[in-house]
Amino acid sequence: MPDGMASKRAILELLSRDELLTAVDLFGVEVPDRRARDGIVDALVNSRKAAPAGILANVSRDRLKELCRAAGPG
Repeated sequence: MPDGMASKRAILELLSRDELLTAVDLFGVEVPDRRARDGIVDALVNSRKAAPAGILANVSRDRLKELCRAAGPG
């Protein structure tokens, strides 16, 4: 992974549960319990279909800026 690029898990950890569920539905990822945030993150991290770019493509520009600030410098 290039310097300054957040890991898939780090990106997913910044998303709300609703944003994570949107990604689960979009990519058809099976999760053990839709109420358990950690399980949702784990399922998305382990999914090859759910690429960070695809997940973030559905996030508003303002939310994307917010996520970038939260991720901080590399």
